[in-house]
Amino acid sequence: MKIEIKELKLIKDIENAFKYDLERPKDAVTLHQATARDMGLSKSQELEARKFDTDKHWREIPDKYMKEVPSPWSFLNKKGLRYYLPAYLRFCIKFIHTEESSVQHALSMIIRSLYPFGSSEWSVKEMIKSLNLNKTQCKIIFKFLKNFEGEYQLKDTNWNSALNDWKKFSE
Repeated sequence: MKIEIKELKLIKDIENAFKYDLERPKDAVTLHQATARDMGLSKSQELEARKFDTDKHWREIPDKYMKEVPSPWSFLNKKGLRYYLPAYLRFCIKFIHTEESSVQHALSMIIRSLYPFGSSEWSVKEMIKSLNLNKTQCKIIFKFLKNFEGEYQLKDTNWNSALNDWKKFSE
């Protein structure tokens, strides 16, 4: 696996920006719990699935879990989104040069989660407020998204607007 120096720096920046966001809140929906929700399982089955997630903080989340659950975003609550965000940012940069479908899927889904793609349902400002992101964290998300500016058909007006918002809220 080839990782360039700028990517290693971004990984370090992600870890530093989210260094105080270590412990998973007890009421955060977990990765396996999100999968159970996605599958329409019962509440008791959700709780059973939750037991697979033994991580205490986001740096402990195994890469294999993120490969198994590449797109949990629709099924996490706000605390789960906040908790898993830095782990997925780091994961996607760490495996940026792989063609593995689960990694590519995780990458495209996190980009879609951070960029409204023409949706009027939410804005960057609302996401920042909802997840309680600080300026440094916004700057990291801006840097992360900037890496993919020429990919995933991200050259429309909404993309530029979202990028500008992430940049504006990082200053």
